[in-house]
Amino acid sequence: MDGYQNILMAADFSQAGENTVKMADTLAGGFCASLTILRVIEHFPEDMPVSVGPPEDVDPQKYLTDRALCYLEILSARIGQSGVALEVVVSTHSASREIVQYA
Repeated sequence: MDGYQNILMAADFSQAGENTVKMADTLAGGFCASLTILRVIEHFPEDMPVSVGPPEDVDPQKYLTDRALCYLEILSARIGQSGVALEVVVSTHSASREIVQYA
């Protein structure tokens, strides 16, 4: 049986999601596979708390995308010690489209 070549992990930035990324990294290492961590930002919610929202003079989509990239870089640095080829992707399309496309 052939092993996995690439493992896709959709990141939601929760503690459980971070643990799952670590497990995906371990799985990728076991199969000598690459790992893609995908974060999808589908929309800018109107009821977002002010503490996580962008400043008034910043484009909300760019702000959320930049924050996601920053978090993914931190996360990938934490798990990137295993030698697994790692790619991080942030998308602003629909989650159902992007996850299927990357899979």
